[in-house]
Amino acid sequence: MPLLLCCCHSEKNYPVADEECMLWAEIEGVAYTTRSQIAPTGIFSWTDDDLIGICGHTIINQRFHYIGGSLSENVFSGVFDVLSDSIRFGYYPYQKDIVIRGDSLHFTIGKEAEFRNDVNYAPMIGFLSGKNTMLFKQAGGLMRLSFKGFTKEMSKVVVESVGESRHCLSGNAVMHIGMKSNPCFRIDTGSYGREFDITFLDKDTSTYKLLVPFQVGEYSMIRVSIVDNNSDTVISRALSDVVMERAKLIDVELLDCNDN
Repeated sequence: MPLLLCCCHSEKNYPVADEECMLWAEIEGVAYTTRSQIAPTGIFSWTDDDLIGICGHTIINQRFHYIGGSLSENVFSGVFDVLSDSIRFGYYPYQKDIVIRGDSLHFTIGKEAEFRNDVNYAPMIGFLSGKNTMLFKQAGGLMRLSFKGFTKEMSKVVVESVGESRHCLSGNAVMHIGMKSNPCFRIDTGSYGREFDITFLDKDTSTYKLLVPFQVGEYSMIRVSIVDNNSDTVISRALSDVVMERAKLIDVELLDCNDN
């Protein structure tokens, strides 16, 4: 039974239930890279406030927080009773309320979210690849939108899936819990759009980047709009025939509000 590395104080250094444990988190594909934040090259790295959920067979949804890392290690810390259970899987990002039904993980992708520059919450699932190491795999695709020229009157960035072939961007999501196949999440019921609050951003000349997770599929059209405080559209752009694949990053040309 795989055990987490725990901070123990007994003379024999045995694992002790309910003590703090450390878990090394890696991501598929590229050595020593993980994923919450993303560089221009597509390389991922964790951010200081990242949280992952760890689930055993009886212990469900233990929260682990990022405590630091380097090119050779990215460490999360949390509490897990290694004497009574073993890890079944981990997932990102952590949510307080999840449901496990058989071989599926059920969670929520909210329609309304805060605009976080260059940070995303694209769903991933991980399994132990070594004694204290967990390998995470992305469960959908990702679109990176770039903006410049936000004004004080602008309040939200709205991303919508429209047209004949469309898929939900938010709502009740489900992901298969299985090691043998690459994971994909799907949204059974929900909304074809998401809204990202930009009221708190410094409205200056900075370029901001929004990372939006998508479930795998073909999209007839993705519409990106900026709305003002009255919910009126200030500027919009349409992207046609978008094919989103698992672990794929799609970069979209800068949308400069000054050109409106």
